[in-house]
Amino acid sequence: MGKDLLTGHVGQITSWKSNDDPSPGEYTFGCDLRGYPHQFITKVQVVQYRSEPWNGIDFGGISVLPQNAIYKFDMVFNDKEVFYTYSMINSSMISRLTMNHSGTAQRWVWADQVKM
Repeated sequence: MGKDLLTGHVGQITSWKSNDDPSPGEYTFGCDLRGYPHQFITKVQVVQYRSEPWNGIDFGGISVLPQNAIYKFDMVFNDKEVFYTYSMINSSMISRLTMNHSGTAQRWVWADQVKM
């Protein structure tokens, strides 16, 4: 999630319209890059949730995103782009971030041994 400063393209996650309709829904999950970056969720452009700003380690106040042995979180700032990223510490694990039709962000992880 972030912004390409050269093209102006904004990367964010949009919910599905319904559980079985993958067309764009009402919710958006992204990063507000004005001032100190923070995450937000909107419903039809009305803010439903806003995190505390990025503090160099994580978005403060998000208890579900602790630095731990599974994920590494980062913000990239340079003259071409600004974006939030995460990666798996164990590269054999696969993860994806989605947003369901009711506006809940969900992080899915496939660990071959555990199948989390």
